Amino acid sequence: MTGLAIEASAREVMHHLTKAWDNADGAAFGSVFTDDADFVNILGGLFSGRDAIAAQHQAIFDTIYKGSSATFDLHNIRTLDDDVAVAHVLCALDAPGGPRPGRTNTLATAVLARRGEAWRIAAFHNTVIIPIPG
Repeated sequence: MTGLAIEASAREVMHHLTKAWDNADGAAFGSVFTDDADFVNILGGLFSGRDAIAAQHQAIFDTIYKGSSATFDLHNIRTLDDDVAVAHVLCALDAPGGPRPGRTNTLATAVLARRGEAWRIAAFHNTVIIPIPG
């Protein structure tokens, strides 16, 4: 698979995350993760496994981020081999309320792994972008 094809696949995964978030669908959000994926959220919470990632996202869709929208945009990607790539993802969360009302921008590192013909996220670490003074 060429680097461009891997990049296109990664963009599809990020589009899927955006759509799942905007539909407040935890199961759909989790569906692009590997069975044994790890997810570190913006507060440092670690969730392991597709089911836990899906359940945690459904919980926030139903509560603190109810009515929110998010975008996941591929910033860059580097292939490590034909089946593994590391990507940086710019995320923008717009929340009407909850602990982070308004816009929150984050930068995530995602490890993508090919499973058969599909690309899945094996690890995702999300970090809030806070401008450094000066």
